[in-house]
Amino acid sequence: MSGAGASDIFSFQLSQHELEFTPSRSDGIDAETEKEQRAVGCEMILDTGILVQLPMVCMSRAQVLFHRFYFINSLKAYDVPAVAAVMLFLSAKLEECHQKMRVILIAFQRVCLRRSGIQSASAKLPVIEIGSQTYFAVKTAFVAIEHKILTSLGFLMFVEHPYKYVVIISRILAEQEPHQTKLAVAQHSWSLINDSLRTTLCCRFPDNVIAVSAVFLSTRKHLVKLPNNWWKLFDTATVDLLECCKTLVEIPTKRCRYKRLVNSDGYSLPSEYFDFKDEPDFVPTRPYEAEPTPAPSSSLPNPSSKDNNKDKKEKKDKKRQKGKEVQKKRRSRSAPKEKQQLR
Repeated sequence: MSGAGASDIFSFQLSQHELEFTPSRSDGIDAETEKEQRAVGCEMILDTGILVQLPMVCMSRAQVLFHRFYFINSLKAYDVPAVAAVMLFLSAKLEECHQKMRVILIAFQRVCLRRSGIQSASAKLPVIEIGSQTYFAVKTAFVAIEHKILTSLGFLMFVEHPYKYVVIISRILAEQEPHQTKLAVAQHSWSLINDSLRTTLCCRFPDNVIAVSAVFLSTRKHLVKLPNNWWKLFDTATVDLLECCKTLVEIPTKRCRYKRLVNSDGYSLPSEYFDFKDEPDFVPTRPYEAEPTPAPSSSLPNPSSKDNNKDKKEKKDKKRQKGKEVQKKRRSRSAPKEKQQLR
């Protein structure tokens, strides 16, 4: 990209020209493929963050930085899974919820296995052994990608999240509504903002516009009446509101397939450990979930349930009897000591 474009990138809001002519487009990647691969990276960040139990603010920061990075670099120069893993590691540092590198790597490989449809880790792909030569090779590649990300972004890692605007707007505008309605509006707006992180809205509009658009759609869904042109109170133009709402409504619900687009001389993690060879149509919604199993019907009688209840009662009775016997022994031992004290 040109020097003027690079200077505008760090203002965190891009023009229409920069959104259309990205480095990936100049390398021959079409718009739909780039959109899908961005969504794949955000899904992997979310799955790994849930597996490691990181807060949502940390995962949202990682997704925003992920989008910014690919407006400066191409998908053919940096592999999507590698950048997604490093972004989550960096955002954990920035949000002060530190995780060790080996924890992120092991959880990320687990996500790769799940997306490949492998239930057991030893079925198709090998597992990284900590302390082995391959582990140190992956670790050095991880550190090299981290250095490239920081230098590409110019160490400008500041992200302002739109979540705080949702709480403020819902409190101000829905004062007359009951408490449950306020919670429903805020929760639905929160989920819309989380879904928007799969797209490039964070680089197209400021945070207050995204929050206002999410509240606008959630109030429409829950039939909450608001004053006319209320969004202008929060410095949001009508054109931006409609464009942002259109993008939020058109967000796909299905997961996207990963495509390895990186060149041979590009930055990536070893493909034998982090690759999606046969990604199936069914992908669990969480990295630790398997296919749903049918629950046992409550109408059918369970003959063993009565026996189990009897066994539990017998165990409880035995424990009570033992407790009473122990108390009697203690009382009998303490009785002569009390008599001597009285004398």
